[in-house]
Amino acid sequence: MWRFFAGINRNLVIAIPITMLLGFGYGLFLPVSFLKTLIIPFTFLMVYPMMVTLKLRKVLEGGDVKAQLLTQVINFGVIPFAAFGLGLLFFREAPYMALGLLLAGLVPTSGMTISWTGFAKGNVAAAVKMTVIGLTLGSLATPFYVKWLMGLNWTWTCCW
Repeated sequence: MWRFFAGINRNLVIAIPITMLLGFGYGLFLPVSFLKTLIIPFTFLMVYPMMVTLKLRKVLEGGDVKAQLLTQVINFGVIPFAAFGLGLLFFREAPYMALGLLLAGLVPTSGMTISWTGFAKGNVAAAVKMTVIGLTLGSLATPFYVKWLMGLNWTWTCCW
């Protein structure tokens, strides 16, 4: 059993998309409402191991300014505009769907980022900083991006 998990861990690049496709296929044909009760326990099981071994002092150290800046430039200089463009492309007649896509693009990271970084044997301390900074900036920037891109005085019909 441990060899199986070790094999998955070594091949995450392949295992993750396969698992996602299997889950999507399962959801197409079988009931999945019972899975709602498992979201919190499974999230806890994925995040907890990474956080237990994390040294807070390491998170507060510097030295990864370039990585942090690059992450936030991507999070707030690229992703919101990509989400907005996809909203224009796919949700011409459904502005609330486009708004939902934009909102999803404006909240860039979550605790799962930390877990996947840990599973990939990456820099968990840097991932924690990226998550905290991204969530903080996202919560502050979201109203401005929404007003700017979706606009209170701007109607969707002007763009079509």
